[in-house]
Amino acid sequence: MNSGTWRFPQVRSPAFVRPHRTPVRHTPQATTFAPLRSEPHNPFMDQNILTFFHSLLRYAVLLFVAAAGFVALMGWLRQRPILVYERMLAVVAMVLCHIQLAIGLALYGMRFKAFELMAPSHQRYWKMEHIAMMIAAIALVTIGRMLSKRAKEEPIKQRHVAIFYLIALVLMLAGIPWPFTEVGRDLGWL
Repeated sequence: MNSGTWRFPQVRSPAFVRPHRTPVRHTPQATTFAPLRSEPHNPFMDQNILTFFHSLLRYAVLLFVAAAGFVALMGWLRQRPILVYERMLAVVAMVLCHIQLAIGLALYGMRFKAFELMAPSHQRYWKMEHIAMMIAAIALVTIGRMLSKRAKEEPIKQRHVAIFYLIALVLMLAGIPWPFTEVGRDLGWL
């Protein structure tokens, strides 16, 4: 643990016990053998379809939230009316955020017991920090869109989208486990 990366402890069997293969029967006629794992199974690092989509959708969420925030900021600063594509950017960004949240909550529920197997810093990050920052960011996106929808004047609509979406973007960027951080180093990236 001195290198800064977290790994499962090595499972060592007593010297008098030899590793063996466990028989697995596929058919009554044939017997095959499955090798034992040298280290315990880590369910948190399983790469499944939900993890793949959660990782891939991250880029679309960041792109659309940033685009909607900066386009609204430029419209607000230039005092021009909201265009149809600007409104659609804000709506698509909000929808993508909610899809990402649903996938993330499903992954959180599936992997909750695996958090106990982690080092305390990783456990704190995945159990509290990541999910709290992302829920707060998605709440800001939703609040910004709803306030924009209810506002009567165009500059106020753009101001709400610009401020809330850009703050949410900063929270998202801070909450993502990037490969240069300790928690994101061994995750694999698209």
